[in-house]
Amino acid sequence: MRRKKRISSALLALFLGWFGIHRFYLQQPILGFIYIILFFVGISPILGFIDAISFFVMSDEKFNRRYNKKWFEKGFLHKNRFPAKGKGRKMSRKERRDMKRRAEYKMSNLKKEGLDHFKQYDIEEAMEAFEKALEINSEDIATHFNLACAYAMQENAEKAKIHLATAFQLGFDDFEKVRNHRSLAFLRIQPDWPSFIAKHEQQQASLPSGSEGENIFDRLKQLAELRQQGVLTEEEYKTKKDEVLERKTPSS
Repeated sequence: MRRKKRISSALLALFLGWFGIHRFYLQQPILGFIYIILFFVGISPILGFIDAISFFVMSDEKFNRRYNKKWFEKGFLHKNRFPAKGKGRKMSRKERRDMKRRAEYKMSNLKKEGLDHFKQYDIEEAMEAFEKALEINSEDIATHFNLACAYAMQENAEKAKIHLATAFQLGFDDFEKVRNHRSLAFLRIQPDWPSFIAKHEQQQASLPSGSEGENIFDRLKQLAELRQQGVLTEEEYKTKKDEVLERKTPSS
């Protein structure tokens, strides 16, 4: 079943409407034959002209609802509809790349939207944007950290600790920021806070340092991403970067 086009229908009605060609195009053969019969009494040219005007002024939504209804039904498959879902068809490299770019662009906008709401103390709206961002990438460190701050602002210690712990597990290790960030103040007055933070500090300290050629570039890249995502300020980024470089520079 091919998808009909509004402009094509209008042009067929305008130039060949007296033979009902547009009705055959729209898969209405009975009407098409009626137009052919009416041609001999001089009526179909008028009907064709009226149809053409109607198609030209009709919205695409209304046209699709009337003539392409099946095309938009759930479960309808066609090689030109949702190509990635077509039976036996794999996405091309370009399609995968484009999909990834769209996801990254959407996530970037959601994170920015969340931060803007957070700065305006619209905590509910901020959390909604951050949660949507996690649906795209559940391992984004900055989003988990920002959600921890948002839940702490709402005095929801349990959920705040869940997201903060997740950020730690994904590689966030700026414990100084955690100890001083004003949005996490509610967490820091909880009875189990000392054990919570000590546990994650110990886990970070016990992580293997890797080989001599440890991925310093990955660490620097991670710091740059945290700066870009708003977790680290420019000054904090420079400090952490210097620390990484100093640890990796062999002593003379």
